[in-house]
Amino acid sequence: MTPVRGRDDHGFTPHSRVREVADLLPDGRLTEVPGAPHTLNHSSPVEMARITRELLTRRSESVSARAPEERTDR
Repeated sequence: MTPVRGRDDHGFTPHSRVREVADLLPDGRLTEVPGAPHTLNHSSPVEMARITRELLTRRSESVSARAPEERTDR
């Protein structure tokens, strides 16, 4: 999972809280978008789509690399 926040989100989602969430997740990675506020899907839709594609690609590659008996995507 990848928590994503705008680096200029100064009121809604503090960096420290998002970092804490990322650290609690297996393979959690905090991603911050420079110059973006809270609502990334509206203010930075292209960047949000890129981040989402990367996440889905990593997930797909991870599932594909597992032995068939380990997969949960069936």
